[in-house]
Amino acid sequence: MSIPPHARLAAEIPLISSCSELVMIEFSSSRIQTFREVLFKDERLIIEEEGSSAFEKWYRHAASVHQRRTVAWKKGRPFHPQNLFFRTVDTGRLLPMSLASFRVQMYATKDRWDTLEQQGVKERWSTYAVLELMHRILIFRNIHDYGGDIPIICIKWEKEFVDLAMDYWIELSANKWTKEEREAKFCKIARDSHGLSPSFYELDLCVRALLLDEAVGYVPPFIVIVEMGYDIMARTLFTCPSHVPSPSLLESLPNVCGSRRCTDSDCTGLWRTERPRSLHHPSPMVRKPQRYDDRVVCNLWGCEVQMQKDVITGRMTLKRCQKCKEVLYCSREHQFLDWNVHKRVCEPAQA
Repeated sequence: MSIPPHARLAAEIPLISSCSELVMIEFSSSRIQTFREVLFKDERLIIEEEGSSAFEKWYRHAASVHQRRTVAWKKGRPFHPQNLFFRTVDTGRLLPMSLASFRVQMYATKDRWDTLEQQGVKERWSTYAVLELMHRILIFRNIHDYGGDIPIICIKWEKEFVDLAMDYWIELSANKWTKEEREAKFCKIARDSHGLSPSFYELDLCVRALLLDEAVGYVPPFIVIVEMGYDIMARTLFTCPSHVPSPSLLESLPNVCGSRRCTDSDCTGLWRTERPRSLHHPSPMVRKPQRYDDRVVCNLWGCEVQMQKDVITGRMTLKRCQKCKEVLYCSREHQFLDWNVHKRVCEPAQA
């Protein structure tokens, strides 16, 4: 039996320019910053009216952990992005949410965009969709120091088929299949999901191009996939196991539907909360980023001095902040330069 052309093409190096069904619209970093400010303004209104909000409670709880914290929020400081700090998985820095600048790129089929355009709701729908996903996107993006922009792929697929596609990409990233095995698995998913929008060929092409095509300009730490079936649900495909937030952070995250006054006891929220899925690392499916993960560097953003032992003196190159014990610096000068930012989170270490 001959192999369909799409199955053979799926084994070639993917190019984002080859995506014919999925069309991208981009939200600039300045718009994302505006969305972030709107989101937190709304959170503060909820707090004023009801005494607290689900995410305000979550941030306060996450910041109260006595061990090495992923999230830090100084007592007495307002609930604002400049006061919420994240421990980055790639550099070990403690950086404010307000520092992260990134774009969001939303992909959907041309038919979907055309329909929304004809209804006069394209701008409103896409803005609302990004805003509703923003809390988790901000958290997942801010645990990375050097991270790319965030792609969101909107598909009219059901959960069972998205599960199959996710399994395919994860197994593919392990690079253990023969050419024949890969073609067979691709064809099965393409056959089973026939008629869905976009096609599996197009979805697979887009996902792999985002990870491998240099024309994209970045390697995303994760891809958001939004199922637009009977229920709109989102999930994340992380590009490396080290990009996945800790289980304690994920399990405690509020999963809300977007309505601030939702009282439905059966509400399942917007995000699928099964165990996080990640590609294998290293993998030929993901091009190498310009920077390497798993370093500990000086907390002054832009300084690249790493934690290591000086070959002459035998001393460690980075010294810990003596007040909070949570950040490291290569020199007193850099500690002084970073103080204007670090003072917003620095407080005596808890016993």
